[in-house]
Amino acid sequence: MKKLSIAIPTYNRCSELKKTLENFIMQIVYNELINDVEIVISDNCSNDDTEDYVRSVLFKYPNLINYSRNLKNISWDNIKKVADISNGEYIWFCGDDDIYFHDSVKRLMQILYNNNVDCIYLNQVNTRGYITPVEFDEVVDMNRFFSIVRQDPEFISTVVIKKSKINKNIKNNTWYHMACLLYLNPDDKFYITQLPFVYNKPSKRNWVNHKNLVYYTVDALECIAYSNADENTKKLLNNIYKILLKKRIVIAKLASVKDIDFKELSVKLKYLLHNDQLSKELILACKSWLYCKYFARKHKYRKIKVPLNKEIDFIESI
Repeated sequence: MKKLSIAIPTYNRCSELKKTLENFIMQIVYNELINDVEIVISDNCSNDDTEDYVRSVLFKYPNLINYSRNLKNISWDNIKKVADISNGEYIWFCGDDDIYFHDSVKRLMQILYNNNVDCIYLNQVNTRGYITPVEFDEVVDMNRFFSIVRQDPEFISTVVIKKSKINKNIKNNTWYHMACLLYLNPDDKFYITQLPFVYNKPSKRNWVNHKNLVYYTVDALECIAYSNADENTKKLLNNIYKILLKKRIVIAKLASVKDIDFKELSVKLKYLLHNDQLSKELILACKSWLYCKYFARKHKYRKIKVPLNKEIDFIESI
């Protein structure tokens, strides 16, 4: 068994995947890690040149590349699929279009060989220069882990987990990589890195629309509710995602999104969440257009047109 599987779910991004693969192959070959690392690619039935390109690389590096092509597009389940077909002791979930630092594989292997941990958060840097504020590398429990990294592991390329620790009862595959962390035991060993391993660049994400942003945030809340996290961790993450969901519901309502069943959504949220003030406000936002309008004006949202040809202020961060 190899120590690490670099697990890449991909769909119709051959040009970006090519850059990512060339980067990883260069790092692995240069640092003589072919016996320690495999690159696993789960192709979600791409209709571009992905298959031809990956098979050409597979021909050249048969002991390094593990390629699987789905018979049909299985959407977000492809993240779980790439984990299932990985053979390494640890799995590093990697986006096909992210930019990885030239020494990221070498540094990660040093961590894996020098520490007996269950998962690792690999720090990131984005276009705004944001880096998750970690003072130094340390091994912690789940509660401290999420108090530091908060929701940042929803960025796929930050998550490394021991395959044997992946819980088979994960109920949600939208954010499968983050669910893998939340379904660990609260006292398992979580490793946090100070220095970044990956550059989180903007990408064309066709899944980003009002409807998906609402439902994916609800999925995150559902994942937290069914996870093994202790109450402190659940409370922390619930508050983060409830605030985010409230903004997204307000936007969707004021943008007159037709394909969201807000009545059904309010019932689900009432079942999922504790009866605190923020949960009540969330449900009220689902039910009342007037409350959404009031909330938007109060918080000065912008660039969202509302009836009567008036505008309100809104700033959304994804």
